[in-house]
Amino acid sequence: MEDAELGLAYLLNAEKKCETSNDTFTAGGLIAKLFTSQITKGLNFFSSVDTKDESPLDNKTRQQLDNCSQCGNREKMISEIGDFLFNCDNINFANKSSINDTNSESYVFEFRKRSTVNPWPQWMGAMHGYELEYVFGLPFRNTSIYNQSILEEEQKYSDKIMEIFGNFSKYGHFNSTWEPYKKRGSTTLNNTYCAILDKNLTDDNYQLQYTNVLTSKCKLMNSLVDKYPPRGKKITSLISTISSWFSFGGKK
Repeated sequence: MEDAELGLAYLLNAEKKCETSNDTFTAGGLIAKLFTSQITKGLNFFSSVDTKDESPLDNKTRQQLDNCSQCGNREKMISEIGDFLFNCDNINFANKSSINDTNSESYVFEFRKRSTVNPWPQWMGAMHGYELEYVFGLPFRNTSIYNQSILEEEQKYSDKIMEIFGNFSKYGHFNSTWEPYKKRGSTTLNNTYCAILDKNLTDDNYQLQYTNVLTSKCKLMNSLVDKYPPRGKKITSLISTISSWFSFGGKK
């Protein structure tokens, strides 16, 4: 039952983003019922509940999930998938690869600048891999795909990113003011030094901001993932269970 409670805590983490209204997306609506149904299936998998008649969700928690279904579900899913596919594994790798290394420094950053030529919906934000447009100077190499009114701004940002990554390639650090996640000569990891690379990076007198490297959500996610393949023991039904968990149109 502990796993079910952890999974539920993760899903309710974005509850503060939710708003309630009287349309079909709220407590009695179809989307709410589908969402809660799929969450229940997922929690049953991660819990000790073996019978179809029992559920790890009590009525109060079920109501919380229903009331969050209009604006909160998408944000929760974006956060969860991003953490599961990229963020938490990256940090897990960084931690393990740095634990006995005292000869080098480790740096961590979170890229938050959304490319202006990104064709995906705005709500998807700064997507995985799009920082490479700036790293490899796309605003200089292919000017025709950019809105000419903001081309200079995009080139300025790309120039800054290329400078930062160039410094790391040449000298092993980004710049003198960027605090490392792990300092040379030490194996201590500073969880508060995840540098934020956002759209304000090129502002005059810009001061680098930081966020936590290993969030409480990643700690939670890793505690679950460690129990299943490829990290943990093989469970033959894992793929089919996850598939049915996220398949809203599947048979019950």
